[in-house]
Amino acid sequence: MRTRTTRIARLGAATLLLASALPVLAQTPTTTGPGGARREERQENRQERREEVRAKLAEVRKQNVRRHFNRMIERLQNRVERLKTLADRIDARIRALDQQGADTTEAKADVAKARASWQEAKDGIAQAKTKLEELVESETPRAIFEELKVIVRGIVTDLKDAHANLVKAVTKIRGLRVGNPTGGTGASTSTATTTP
Repeated sequence: MRTRTTRIARLGAATLLLASALPVLAQTPTTTGPGGARREERQENRQERREEVRAKLAEVRKQNVRRHFNRMIERLQNRVERLKTLADRIDARIRALDQQGADTTEAKADVAKARASWQEAKDGIAQAKTKLEELVESETPRAIFEELKVIVRGIVTDLKDAHANLVKAVTKIRGLRVGNPTGGTGASTSTATTTP
């Protein structure tokens, strides 16, 4: 009987020992031992690499956006300069017609409208450049991108208006030839000949 009581006491002590160890086992991390520490280290390294790749991708994305918009702005500036050159040439033609005594008030008004649209486009380009820098450095680029699109559309509209006004001015002075202030066509009456 004594052995039976001793066995029961030992069994009770072992059960008590196991029961008290269970909460401690539940608190230990699931990755124990040397392999678990390496696994955690690898996960941390992967996370760091992911962050580095994300940062590099964000920088590349910024460079691509900046390069795209700089090319677009350069094209718009070139278009502005071409329109300015055209307006200068038309003004020179109008001055020559004025010296001949032709009526060029409508053509002058169209050139003035074209220059006003041209100036608005030039101001819009400066505004687009500042928005571009805001876009690249922003945490929420989507909203700024929409504003930038509106600005660029306005620039394109201004350039189209300037071009249309210059076309109107040219059509109004087309009939007025230097040396022929009456508005004749100035076409020659020669006939074409063929060579055998």
